[in-house]
Amino acid sequence: MIQVSPYIDRTAVLRDYGSSSRSCIIRIAIANAWLTLAPRAADWNPFIQSISGTLRVGERLIVSIKPPGSRVMTFRPVLLIVDPCRELRWQGRLFMPRIFDGQHFFRLSKVGGGTLFEHGEQFEGLLVGAMGSTWLE
Repeated sequence: MIQVSPYIDRTAVLRDYGSSSRSCIIRIAIANAWLTLAPRAADWNPFIQSISGTLRVGERLIVSIKPPGSRVMTFRPVLLIVDPCRELRWQGRLFMPRIFDGQHFFRLSKVGGGTLFEHGEQFEGLLVGAMGSTWLE
């Protein structure tokens, strides 16, 4: 079942103050990719230390990250999109809205005999110019 938050317009694009994304093709079925990549990102991504919570739109996850050369930071982003085998997206923010907001996404799509995996972040807010490049490296 697709869940989309009423707080996000899927046709809207965040202004490109800061964004980063990576993609690769993996040779496993899309259903297996969903079970392995998005909910268990801490198992394969050294930047993400842990993720816990219920995968339901509007729920808050508990995410701990460790940027290179920095200490572990824990935040509680809100799930915006939970579309099994297609997309998982959350939004976190620093202090209050529009200061430093970031959306993190995992997207999957079927290609040939495998799965295209896209993983990235989009940032906006007053402090993106000051903090964005640090987060995007």
